[in-house]
Amino acid sequence: MINCNDIRYQVNGNLILDCVSWRVEPGKINTILGANGAGKSSLFKVALGIISPQDGKIIFDKKPLNKWQGEALAKRRAYMSQANIIPFSIPVYEYLSLARLHFIESTKETNKAVETVIELLDLIALAKKNINQLSGGEWQRVDLARTWCQLLNEEQFSNTVLMLDEPASALDIHQTQHLYQCLAHYVSLGGTVVAIEHDINTAARYSDDLLLLKNGRVLVQGPVNETFTSDYINTCFDVKGEVTFNNKHNTLSFFI
Repeated sequence: MINCNDIRYQVNGNLILDCVSWRVEPGKINTILGANGAGKSSLFKVALGIISPQDGKIIFDKKPLNKWQGEALAKRRAYMSQANIIPFSIPVYEYLSLARLHFIESTKETNKAVETVIELLDLIALAKKNINQLSGGEWQRVDLARTWCQLLNEEQFSNTVLMLDEPASALDIHQTQHLYQCLAHYVSLGGTVVAIEHDINTAARYSDDLLLLKNGRVLVQGPVNETFTSDYINTCFDVKGEVTFNNKHNTLSFFI
């Protein structure tokens, strides 16, 4: 659904992304990994259209990203940043309702969509709060719900994309597990997920496809069982460790 072709991006003469090509696999959880300064955030912002590369093209659903109208794009793609700054003071329910403004629908239809997402994400207790009363982890959960409210359509989440920048950074272990269970459910309802993840073992456990960046270049991309290897992880992060397979849970983990 998203294709980044030969992306080259530099700032003040410093090359940040060097001929990066990347295809987001539809209907999967796609995760970007890399050391600090590898170019993860820059590639993410290029894919979102927040920054413009000097060279290369970004294609969203077979059309150049810059050819999309804002309202049409808002129905197909939602972005959740890692910023933990709550900008204003309104009830959570109202905040979620605002995410439906680009739909031409009745208040009844808006309420139905919001209540559907609240139930899907188990946010009934938080929906009664004001957003300035939320903890960091609660805010991330509510902001994820905002992206779902933005995208929910008559075909649930068919042909939509969630763009998530470190969505579990303020979550505990239980909440992280619940988050990725929700993302897997979102994918099962027709959506596609793109995420930057700081915890590589979390990425290996819950992702379908990985993109590993090193010094602004693609080291490897593809299914987790092909990309999450000792050689690739050691090279990507300049460490010496080993990937092990847990037969009981059918998961890969990296240990130094």
